[in-house]
Amino acid sequence: MTSFDEQLAMRARAERAGVWSPEDERDACGVGLILAMDGAPRREIVDLAIKSLKAVWHRGAVDADGRTG
Repeated sequence: MTSFDEQLAMRARAERAGVWSPEDERDACGVGLILAMDGAPRREIVDLAIKSLKAVWHRGAVDADGRTG
């Protein structure tokens, strides 16, 4: 897990790279963007993507009644 300071540094890098803007933040369901700012492939990125999908399970084509697909 990353510390708060590390998260702030990552946000600053993402903003400078043009892939994130604080004006685009909303308190609602949407999409997740998981990326390695250095472009290096690693398992941690996959694990974070899976974690983000689990956090919004209702957006992952899950059946509404528990019986249908």
